[in-house]
Parts: sequence; C-alpha cells; structure tokens
Amino acid sequence: MKSPGPLYRIFALLLVFGLLVSACAPADAPAAPAPAPATESQAPAEPGQAASSSKEAPMLAQLVAAGQLPPLEERLPKNPLVVEPLDSIGQYGGVMRHPLVGSWASRFYSMMGAENLVTWTPNWDGVIPNVAESWDVSDDSSEFTFYLREGMRWSDGEPFTADDIMFWYNDIVLNEDLTLAKPSWLTIEGEFVQVEKIDDYTIKFTFAAPYGLFLQRLATPDGSPMIEYPEHYMKQFHASYNTETLDQMVAQSGQPSWTELFKSKIGPRDAGNAWTNPDLPVLYAWHITEPAGGNVTRAVTERNPYYWKVDTEGNQLPYIDRIEWEFLGDPQVLMLRTLAGEVEFMNYYANSLQNKAVFFDNMEQGNYHFFEQIRDTANTLMLHLNMNTKNEALREAFQNKDFRVALSHAIDRQEIIDVVFVGQGIPYQGAPKPTSEYYNETLATQYTEYDVAKANEILDRLYPNKNANGVRLLPNGNPIVFEMIVDGTRFPDWVNVLELVELYWAEVGIDMNIGAISGELLTERREANDYDATANFSDGGLATILNVGPFLMPAGPGSTFAPAWGAWYDLGNGTIPPQEPPDDVKRQMELYEQVKATADPDRQRELMNEIIEIAIDRFWAIGVSLDTGQYGVVKNNFHNVPLAMPESWNYPDPFPTNPWTYWIEQ
Repeated sequence: MKSPGPLYRIFALLLVFGLLVSACAPADAPAAPAPAPATESQAPAEPGQAASSSKEAPMLAQLVAAGQLPPLEERLPKNPLVVEPLDSIGQYGGVMRHPLVGSWASRFYSMMGAENLVTWTPNWDGVIPNVAESWDVSDDSSEFTFYLREGMRWSDGEPFTADDIMFWYNDIVLNEDLTLAKPSWLTIEGEFVQVEKIDDYTIKFTFAAPYGLFLQRLATPDGSPMIEYPEHYMKQFHASYNTETLDQMVAQSGQPSWTELFKSKIGPRDAGNAWTNPDLPVLYAWHITEPAGGNVTRAVTERNPYYWKVDTEGNQLPYIDRIEWEFLGDPQVLMLRTLAGEVEFMNYYANSLQNKAVFFDNMEQGNYHFFEQIRDTANTLMLHLNMNTKNEALREAFQNKDFRVALSHAIDRQEIIDVVFVGQGIPYQGAPKPTSEYYNETLATQYTEYDVAKANEILDRLYPNKNANGVRLLPNGNPIVFEMIVDGTRFPDWVNVLELVELYWAEVGIDMNIGAISGELLTERREANDYDATANFSDGGLATILNVGPFLMPAGPGSTFAPAWGAWYDLGNGTIPPQEPPDDVKRQMELYEQVKATADPDRQRELMNEIIEIAIDRFWAIGVSLDTGQYGVVKNNFHNVPLAMPESWNYPDPFPTNPWTYWIEQ
C-alpha cells in the first residue's frame, strides 16, 4: 500500500511553512533546526540517568516486590512493540502538566488514546504496526489479515485478543440497538465489511471490492473504536450476555435503558466517556485514575502497568508516571501558565501567531523552547453558508453560487492578514496547500480579489432592493440578515476576523451578525442543523484524500456547508435528517467511493482531481487566507519531543511522535 503521498515529507513542509511561521517572531529569533530524518537504526543518545538500570518503573518494581503486581515478563506480550526514542533513553518518573481549554476529550485522545491496529510514522509518510504486529494484504487489496500481539493485556491485566475486536463487530456495530447505521468508511460498493476471527491472535477484514485507503483509514480516528471495547468488562452491560442482573443495574444507574447504560460506560470516543470511567480497561500508556467530565476542574492519568511497548533497551514505557490535566476556561490563562514555566507541553489554544513574540521574549524566564506544527489546516478560517438551513429564503440565496462569489469578492483578505495574522499568509480559498499533490491554483485563488464594485454588481442583479438601513431584501421582502456562529472561547482570532468580515459585508448590503458561543453549544447547534452560517477550520490541506469534506464536497453530516446533503451520503451516522443532493454532488460522492475502492495511486489522483474540478465549479465555501503553520511550546527539561510535527485530526498529534517516550529530566 502506498502512503498518502510525498506531501508529508517533513523537510518539504518545513521549507514552506516553518519559514513562514518563524517570520512572525522577532528578527533575532533563532531559526528552528530541521528534524533528523527517521531511521530504523539510529542509536539513541546517552542520557544523564538512563532507565536501563531497571526494565520497569521503580513504582511498578515495588508493587512486584510486594506481590501486588505480576513480574514484568508476565505483563508484556511475547513481542512487545519496540519504540526507538527520538533523542535519548529516558528517566522514569515525573508529572506532565497539560492544561486544556475547550474539548478535553479530543486532547486526551490525541495524546494517548489513538492506539489503533496501525499508526502513522512520526513524519506522516506511511503506516506502521501498532496493536497489530504485522498484516497481510491480498493482491487486489480487498482482504486484510492482521496478526495481534500474543500475550498483550488490558490495563486490568486481562488478555487482549481477537475476541475483543469480534465483540466490537458483532455486538456493537452489527447490533441495531447500539448502532443505528454502520460506519460508512467500512462500506465498499454498498456492502459492509465482513470481519472474521481466524484464531485468538488473527483477525481478517474482507471487503466486496478493493479498498485502497483501508490501512490509512485505520491509522486515523476512524480506526479507534474497534480496539476500545474490552469484552470481559463490557459484556456485563450488554443485553445479549447479562440476562440476570442487567435490569437491576439499569434501574440503579438511573439510565433509561440498557443501551444508555452501555454507552455511559464507554460511549463514542468524542463524547469522552472513556475518560470519565476509571473502571474501563484500556490499552493506553496511561489510564484514568481521577476522571474527567461533569464540573470537575482537573483529571489525572497514571502509567498503565500492562503497557505493551518498550524502548530499544527493553525498558517498559511510558517514562512519565502521570499526566495532570487542568481544565481552563480562557486561553489567556493557559498562556500565562506557559510563560511561567508551569506547563511541560503546550500545542493548542494559546499558540496563536499574536502570542508568539510574547512567548519568544519569555523563553529564558519560562525555561522552554518552540517546536513547529506543520498543519493540515487548509485555511486560517472558512466561512460556511449553510445550504441546508431551515430558513427557506436564506437557503435559496446560499445555494446560489453567484451570491457566494459576491461575498468572497467583498472581503479585504490582505487587511485581515495584516491586522489579525500579523502579516503572515496570502489570500486563499479552501484548497489543498501548495505542497500537496492535489494543489490546484484555480481552486486556491478564485474569487480572492478584493473588489467591492464587482460584489455590488453581482448583488444588484440578484437582490437589487434594500431597506432603509441599506440591507438588501430577499424576494419575500425580508432583509438578508443571518448569524455566523463561531467558537468564541477557543478561537478569539476567528472572532477578530469575523468582525472585519461583518463590516465588509455590510458595505455591500448584507447584515451578518457574529454569534460567538461556547464550543459545546456550537457542536450542539451544528448537530441539530440549527444555524444559518458558521466559521470553521478545514483539515485536508495536506491529507486531502483522507479529508474531502471541509471544502471539496459534503462528505457526511459533519459538513458545515451542506450537512443534510452530507447526511444523505453518510446515511444514519448523525442526527440531521438527510436531503437528496443535486446531481453534481452525487457525482462527487460516487467519485470518492471509487477513490476508496481502488488501490492504484494514479487512479486515485485522477478521481480526486475530478472531485476538485466539480468543487471549483460549485465553490462551496469561502476561505480567508493560507494557513502558515503554528508552533508548540516545550519545557527545556522535557525530552524526545520533535522539533517539528504534523498537526491534524487525521494525524492525531502528538500521538504518532510517541509521547510515551517523552521524559522529564529530574
């Protein structure tokens, strides 16, 4: 199988984006050194105090000596995953402080929860073994056989086997009480995957046709649920297995049904229930001991004594004893904590371009340094007019391409770049980045010229009448007024952009109001299709073939410019009632099904380019500027963090960089 393409080579990305981001630091800022290329035999540097004096953490060795924990050789699988630390063998011990703002569940997941059958290389240039130690692929890429690690265990010491995956398949995915619609990413040519247990440590996936993207999909968050359901624990909450005490358990729990009780014990990963139930066995490097959720202000995860990865000297990972997660309501508080040296690792929420100069000025005092984030984000901000809004008159306007073109021409992108993004970036639509093999200049640059006269000319033709306030009127006589909802807590920069857009659009007779709301309320309204317009980021600038939804086509109910059309494509995987889309949208969906079905990379590119041509013609969403990358902050005594790493939901950073090898110099 071929990796998603040469765009993920870290040097090419650094050349374009690392230089752009570093430009916003003061002139005397030191340039970030390029990361060392990943090799299979790179010898780790000598540490100050290596963990190799013991094959396990001292705290675990004490439990073994006291008879409270089995010896290490009984806790590790026959073939543990050997991980080569980036720079050095680490020291055991220490606490990582990792405050969060907003969605804590996604940060938990991307730090330690993406333990899929396969995972990405640190440089995002291929798929490598993880829970599965190896696999075979049939010649036509329709059958995938995975070999699990014999002797691997859950965090409670119980064996992890093929039965756990079969429990996910038979008793969750195929159970209509728990799963209303089967995951579309596992459906090829209208047929859902067949999963078969060959033996205790061998599992086989069979598709109706070739599935060229299956291994890559397995490495994304799509692939996580199949290894998140420990059969021995979850069976007690399942009606097919517990016929004696389940009703009593449901009554005692206060849940309305056994299915709600079952979901409350684990739930979908993005709901975070895996992080709220400390009794749930996991495969992660750290497991929950002080749960998140509710009104708590912090959570704690501690080392998993049965973790199945070791370093190149045989030392069981992770090095760090525990991670303390504090939930903050304000990115400014996170910035102040980081400046004060009270945060070991920060890569979200406070790492805006405006803050970089402040972080630079305080590097010595805070005892930290930067690393570069090479973002999959295609645009600094996408403006999505909801073509399936419940407001019929607005829906007709929003579905008119000329209306969207006019609004695009009315935006002074260069002023936004200068004022909000400290001069970094260029005007850009939603499109793959220049380093992507799917870069298309027309898609990236069309309608980006700031031309108020042209915008008014188009709008005068469409909606010539105005009210006393100069707002254009729809055919029903109502003014063109709508709210643009945005996460105002986590992304204050986006609110700053929208304040300028609000002025630009008012100049051409469009009354857009900003709805700066919490991330939780934003998600709730999107899932209910209760909005007219929204502002959002857009993964897919690099991994376009894995994320076609943000700007190329409505790929599911999560599409924010056409959620009901997306729900028609991904039927049942959401709460939004589906609506049949136009023929050219259906054509895009057909093409992407063909992309999934072929293992030929040349054919994949040909099909993707046809999807892009339709996206050019339809101009689904309005972009602002090219995203130039971001940065993270790391304490100087916090080791094995790369000097650059990709950033994407499909590459759930920093997980592929092996956080279990991060270590704190005592």
